[in-house]
Amino acid sequence: MTSQALTLPLDITWQRLAYSRDMIDNNFGNLDFPPKWRSSMTVYSYVVPKEQTAESYPNGRIVYMRLTCSVTW
Repeated sequence: MTSQALTLPLDITWQRLAYSRDMIDNNFGNLDFPPKWRSSMTVYSYVVPKEQTAESYPNGRIVYMRLTCSVTW
């Protein structure tokens, strides 16, 4: 297997699976910052279309996962 088979595609249509609500702005328009040390995480996935991997992985699927984390201070 070559490393070329596992390169990320350029145009990824990420699907958001879950996110934390700690830093969501519910008071639109004010300039207040979120409280200190508040964290935020989001998990995304991208399932590679089966027709792109059927030859290399006939009995499997490739799913890319992305985790985004941030902390305010």
